[in-house]
Amino acid sequence: MLLRHRRTGCATAVALAVGALALAACGSSGSSSSSSGPTVAAGSVAPVLTSTGQPVPKPLDELEAQSEDLIDIVPGGKWDQVAGDVTSIDTAWAAYQPQGTTDGAPAAVLSGMATAVGALDAASHAQDPTGTMQAANDLSAGVVELYGLYDLGRPVGIGRLDVIGRQIVLDAAAKDQAKVQQQIAAATAQVAALESDLADHDGKKVIDQSHDLLTAMTDAAATQDYAPVTHTTITQNWLDGAGCTVNTNNKPLPTMTGVTLTTNRFGRNHRYVDCAVLSQPGVTLTTSGNVWDDTGLPARLRLNG
Repeated sequence: MLLRHRRTGCATAVALAVGALALAACGSSGSSSSSSGPTVAAGSVAPVLTSTGQPVPKPLDELEAQSEDLIDIVPGGKWDQVAGDVTSIDTAWAAYQPQGTTDGAPAAVLSGMATAVGALDAASHAQDPTGTMQAANDLSAGVVELYGLYDLGRPVGIGRLDVIGRQIVLDAAAKDQAKVQQQIAAATAQVAALESDLADHDGKKVIDQSHDLLTAMTDAAATQDYAPVTHTTITQNWLDGAGCTVNTNNKPLPTMTGVTLTTNRFGRNHRYVDCAVLSQPGVTLTTSGNVWDDTGLPARLRLNG
């Protein structure tokens, strides 16, 4: 989660947000949600609202703090605490809504937040974990957009990454591969939009790490736990870590076809010696031009079975 109520440096804040995405890449299990989550066009970045220069209103910060807290505590089934957070949200929303209108908040954003608050009341009353977390994240998405109206002290895009990271967790729990991939595309576009700010704050390392993480998330999403995977290409990346860095596995189906791995560079920080790529017998894998980063020599492909 993002740190709140402090002016975090750009590079540090993005690292925190991308950390949330890293947790999202791990996935989780659970029931499907009745909500589709924040609407994000793949590969696009919406313009940020024009700032009034005013400080962030306390009720708006309260909405964000309680929304994030809900997502943290709902999995533990602490419904008494959930009820307290929801009450705080209802109070903060009643205080902020008229101020938001005065401050120039778009009607569509306010309407979406009102819908999220209503859904949150209903889902939490029914003790519906998935619906409660989804409504909380929908509300947080609106808050993040309205932060653009105020003197936030950090790019709005950082908050957007936080929302996207949580949404990936929810979509992965619902085993909705299409939505997971859509959110990863949105995160990729958002990181790209933040690059100029990061470059001005010595953030090149964070940019590189973000790109590598997003690539890994895209690859991780291409698993047949959701649906058959075909025509997947992994190209021109710097890859490292894990047991074997890339593991193409047709689980749980008998085959996986059309997987291509080309012109990637591999580090040596994996648990199994010289194991850049591990491929299972049921995978049709095409490789070319993949090399070790330190020597430029061909990276090793291991066939399992």
